Amino acid sequence: MGDPHLVPAELSLFPGVPCEFAGQTRPLCDRKQVLVSTGKNAAADFFLHRSAKAARGVGFANNDLGAEFNQFSPTSVRRSLPLGYPSRCEMGGKEYHRVYTDEFGCYNFLIPSTFAISVPAPSGVGPQMMTLVLTTPVKPDGTIDEFYNPLYSITPWTFQYYPGTTSYLDTPLVPLAAFAPADVKLDTEPNNTPAILSSTARRQDSAR
Repeated sequence: MGDPHLVPAELSLFPGVPCEFAGQTRPLCDRKQVLVSTGKNAAADFFLHRSAKAARGVGFANNDLGAEFNQFSPTSVRRSLPLGYPSRCEMGGKEYHRVYTDEFGCYNFLIPSTFAISVPAPSGVGPQMMTLVLTTPVKPDGTIDEFYNPLYSITPWTFQYYPGTTSYLDTPLVPLAAFAPADVKLDTEPNNTPAILSSTARRQDSAR
């Protein structure tokens, strides 16, 4: 029911795919005609076309070897990482987005996704595959992230991100040093200088 227009040779959403009515003059699909019967309602659906396809990720970063004792914490099973831990989404080594956790180790983000149809998958839709790197130490400009904590592992997770959907992510890490949940650095200082310079053990034999 729209205005007449000349159908192009390729689909605008999928370049390279030929149009079925290429070269023909046909009405646009921006309007519709609805037949209304007496005493009944007619559904008026309007579809929004967007060339950009985004996917949403929601998850939390936690210490896979630490227990959480706060029953009011959203991550009450495993101990969450403190506020501000950095994570980045990358593909082929290129960083697309960087996020930081809240006080409970939770994060969320939007990233670009794909829209491929008829792939050999149960749903028939091909998702965007990106790698989520937790506790990433380096920023895109090469500087060290001020929130990076060497007490935890740098852990990459590759997930699927479908367009227009939300992926719920469970992304645990493992501590690399003792007392990591308490944020106590016993091994080294940030400049790699040993925090414990020396230790002397004394042994006293018991009287026989």
